[in-house]
Formats: sequence, C-alpha cells, structure tokens
Amino acid sequence: MVAGTFLPLSVRTGPDRKSLKLTPLVGKDILVVDDSLEIVHLVRDVFTSCGARVTSATSVTDAIALVSHQRFDLLVQDVSMPGLNGWDMLEYVRTCAPELVGRVLLLTARRYDDGIVAAIHRGKVPCLFKPCTIRELRAAACTMLSMTDPAWAA
Repeated sequence: MVAGTFLPLSVRTGPDRKSLKLTPLVGKDILVVDDSLEIVHLVRDVFTSCGARVTSATSVTDAIALVSHQRFDLLVQDVSMPGLNGWDMLEYVRTCAPELVGRVLLLTARRYDDGIVAAIHRGKVPCLFKPCTIRELRAAACTMLSMTDPAWAA
C-alpha cells in the first residue's frame, strides 16, 4: 500500500444489525472514486457493512460516466488523481449533477498542501484527511446524508 493512503479497517463481513438501526446509510447509493483500489475497497467495505449500495470508479472519467447515467445519494472522492482530478469532478457535479452538490465528501492524503486546504475552505466542501478512522468516515457520510440543506451546497 502506498504511504499516506492507509485507511484502517476492521469491519465484519455483512451488515451489523446495530448500525442498520442507527445509520442513514441503509439503502443509500454511494459512489466512491479513488485511483487507489485499496482505498476503494476499504471505503466500499465500510459503507456496505452499514447497508449502503456502493459503486466505485478509479478515475474521474469513469465516475462522470456513472453520474451521468445513475443517481447517487453521496459521492466520496479522492482529490489527487492522475488525469482529471477531484476538483474536475466537483466542477462536473456543480454543472451537470446539481442534486449531488451538497453530497460530496473529499478524501485526501495531502493534509499540508496549502493549495488543497485553501481550495477546501474556499469551496466549503467537507473533507477527510487520510488516514481517517472508520468512525470518522461513517460519521461524515451519515451527517451529510442527514442534512436536508447543507451549507456548502450553495
């Protein structure tokens, strides 16, 4: 696994009955976009263990194709990817999939990159820095799905 892209995971196989009662993730369609297959699989496992349906893409080009043909409740995406990046995906969402605007959660390992931090603050887009915990990932997703009018959607 590449340094800086580790996401700890200790999820049991199959949905946890307690989390199914407590989480707004049950039955939600989530798109996970990251050029690291390890991260995609780990994030997918976290959300499917909560009862969500997860679709994944390892490039922004593939993600755009998916978003143009399928409805998602939440988009969880890396920022730094080869070719088109997370900012390009965010711009696509803003112009072509406005229903997802307040439902984008960024992931990045570049915690100390001034450009990324400034862009996150300027865009008011929620972001988790890798590595993050399972609890942080679930809490961020649940919070976003529970909000009816997220402040950053404007």
